[in-house]
Amino acid sequence: MQKAKFPTDITRFRKYLGKQYLEESNIHLDEKTGKKKALPIISIYILGHNLEYNDSPVIHVKRDYYDHATKEKLIRKEEFIESLTHDSYIIQVPRLRRKHRNKLETLLSIFDQSNASKESKHFLDVLESSFPDEFKVIIRRLHKASASKELCEDMNMEDEILEELATQERLIAYERAEKEKAKVEKREAEEGKEKAEAEKERVEAEKVRLEKLLKQAGIEF
Repeated sequence: MQKAKFPTDITRFRKYLGKQYLEESNIHLDEKTGKKKALPIISIYILGHNLEYNDSPVIHVKRDYYDHATKEKLIRKEEFIESLTHDSYIIQVPRLRRKHRNKLETLLSIFDQSNASKESKHFLDVLESSFPDEFKVIIRRLHKASASKELCEDMNMEDEILEELATQERLIAYERAEKEKAKVEKREAEEGKEKAEAEKERVEAEKVRLEKLLKQAGIEF
């Protein structure tokens, strides 16, 4: 889950994925063969910000197998491929629509940030009666969690960490801008110096040419 948008997000997500591939808990013992097998990984990204081009609230990235030469779609799944590649779901919370097109969008609308409580940005005003009975158990669990003092403390701590990260990102951006500005000014100064030298050489050459012409005309100076 990503609440704030930072330039380092993708690098951090890649490191997290790598960690999951190494995690021993994602490997199980096959009872039939007695051999260890890797569990398939499905990555789910819940974003508190929008992607640049796609406005779908839920984007499903699915893998298919194809014969490279014939472009034929291959039906049978392979353990080797399934263990080393993964499907993904990207959820853009700000794009969750009021009109939900399926059960998943209805469920995710519980987290619609437009329902943020006026008393605290950490809580959402969710009306249980607005959801199907099958989702009410989830809402009740969330209500129960929201009453936890430890959870409130964790959220406050998270806000402080996010603010600190945002400050660091702004400082990095500022330093980067200052370096770029310095580079531009240095380049302009060097180009200006080169132009001045070129102009000086041109004037000197013109002076020599005129002196030569004057001497040819018998004019001493």
